[in-house]
Amino acid sequence: MLDSLPELDALKAHVESLHLSKDVMELMLRGKSAIDSRQGLPIRSIDEADRFLISYGYRSDDMVERSELHGNYQEALRFIKKYFLRPENPDGANLEIPKAFLEMTDVRELFVWASDRTHADIKRMRWACSILRVMHTISHLDKDLRHEYFPTIQQQVFDRFYKELHHEGAKVFLGDPKKLSSVELVKFQTKPRKARDSVILKLLHKPENVAEEVFDQVGVRFVTTKMVDAVKVLKYLQDRYIVMPMNIRPSRSRNNLIDPLLYRRIWREARAIARSGGAKSMIDTMLEEVLQKGYEAEPGSKAAANNPFTSSSYRSIQFTCRQLIKYHNPVHESIKQLRAALKKTEDQEIKKIVEGIDLSHVTREQRFFYPFEVQIFDQRNHEEAENGRASHSAYKKSQGQAAMRRVLGSLIED
Repeated sequence: MLDSLPELDALKAHVESLHLSKDVMELMLRGKSAIDSRQGLPIRSIDEADRFLISYGYRSDDMVERSELHGNYQEALRFIKKYFLRPENPDGANLEIPKAFLEMTDVRELFVWASDRTHADIKRMRWACSILRVMHTISHLDKDLRHEYFPTIQQQVFDRFYKELHHEGAKVFLGDPKKLSSVELVKFQTKPRKARDSVILKLLHKPENVAEEVFDQVGVRFVTTKMVDAVKVLKYLQDRYIVMPMNIRPSRSRNNLIDPLLYRRIWREARAIARSGGAKSMIDTMLEEVLQKGYEAEPGSKAAANNPFTSSSYRSIQFTCRQLIKYHNPVHESIKQLRAALKKTEDQEIKKIVEGIDLSHVTREQRFFYPFEVQIFDQRNHEEAENGRASHSAYKKSQGQAAMRRVLGSLIED
């Protein structure tokens, strides 16, 4: 027993020093995303908001950074109105952003409001938290350093595939059509760059919620006439190192088109038929029939287990690979030429400045790995993906509804 108040107070203080907030428990110990937090922020004043922002990476006394923060705020309001609220989204929530948020001029107030859990201001707190979730996503998107290199990234990735495509009249082939290894394609497609809003929406439903986790900004799609040709595409890409198997991200591989164990078994039978002199057409027909039966025997989609927005009718092979991108910095050569020209000047002060320029701090070439996605469909499943239950519009609608529930949270529940 403690027999004095000072000792009791010291014990209480000790116990309090061991207290972990629910946010710390959820975010740091249980792997929950900050986007899913419903605890609000522990910020009670503008000064505390400043300290929070400095730790996050923004200085409110810097006019450029303050303007950027305000721009993120305005974009977040626009995004919420467009994608999560009626009437702009007919499937959105029947809510209206309170007038106070539309009139706000100092974004630091938003952080104070997000911390105010008093009964009178609970609705304002929830709106503030919802807006901050979108602002957080926008901030991460804007700070992806690879953003400026995107045209170079696209060109270097797509060139790997374009140089392997051959045309004979209206037909397109992967590989030289005169060679046995070539594969006739129904079509080959490259993915256009995702619109900014589309990336924000995707990030808002991803647990990681950071721009580095968007793996399908660059992508290619092969559509073959038959399922067995999808296997031929895989073999062609591997044999010619167009796709480097060791650079594939395992957690991003999805396949519910070809049963690998079934294929391996039927391939052995095909090899035996070939050794006994069987015809190529007979072998291809047998492989296709067995693959189709294996497909029909398992109607459920394994891909849906990895992505809840994927329809059970969406069948394909897809995986994410990484390519080493080499970006030549044009600024390096420009500075080098400028330095050489200025060395001829008679102005001693300029000469001194020129001699102080250290080009070692200006990278001549930047090299980094960047992900790209490969999708392979047979014609039947591609048509289903384009027009049927697995259409992209249905996928985006499901994704948007999930993001709306995640961002607006208790505002919708109420």
